Amino acid sequence: MDNFAIRVENLGKKYRIHHLPNGQKMPGYSRVNEDITRMLKSPFKFLSKKAHEEHKPETDEDFWALKDLDFTIYPGERIGVIGRNGAGKSTLLKTLSRIVTPSTGRMTIQGRLASLLEVGTGFHPELTGRENIFLNGSILGMARKEISKKFDQIVEFSGVERFLDTPVKRYSSGMYVRLAFSVAAHLDSEILIVDEVLAVGDKEFQAKSLKKMRELTQEEDRTILFVSHDSEKIRSLCGRVIVLKGGRVLTDTTDVDAGLTLMEAQTPAK
Repeated sequence: MDNFAIRVENLGKKYRIHHLPNGQKMPGYSRVNEDITRMLKSPFKFLSKKAHEEHKPETDEDFWALKDLDFTIYPGERIGVIGRNGAGKSTLLKTLSRIVTPSTGRMTIQGRLASLLEVGTGFHPELTGRENIFLNGSILGMARKEISKKFDQIVEFSGVERFLDTPVKRYSSGMYVRLAFSVAAHLDSEILIVDEVLAVGDKEFQAKSLKKMRELTQEEDRTILFVSHDSEKIRSLCGRVIVLKGGRVLTDTTDVDAGLTLMEAQTPAK
């Protein structure tokens, strides 16, 4: 088998969008009140009209959040996944993380994968920070002894020592992200996927996290997929960018500046 970390072939994700008949809109509060008034005034007329509306054809529309994606990512690469809002970035990362099931094509992932996608995902809110560290390690297939060896590094990097035995539902978003990133970065996974979630942390922790991700690829040959709207972060971390537009790959290049320029050209001026 080829030495790759991720291979995506003809990958697509389709959603069905339901439309009400003849451009009808969902009724608001005032519309409901009007319907009740009409029904009370003339029940037969009201029900006849409703029955007629129900027989009007409804339509569904296919929406491709991802379409015909093909690319291969190799161990040790730092990939920036970029594009304007709605381009399909988060859907791609969720698909690679097996949170979303693809509609077409296939993906092959070689190695354990850790994801840091959204604040509020990945941890059990009722468990403490300490318990969630061990839970995440177990999900990655690590033995408790292996997790214990990494425990002090995780805690020190996150800076949440005082709150380790507090349920994470009481953490601020910044505390949550610090611990979640530290867990994902220090536990034994070959592939790390990070969405825009790092934007929640303070500037100092963001810089610390970018430095850590560079170290992971240089020292441990870890593969990083990183989504950010911050061009400077992409330049600082990534050696290759995949630019998405409308769920498709617009370009896949190691010329990061050219990729960013192309992406920015897709964004309408404000």
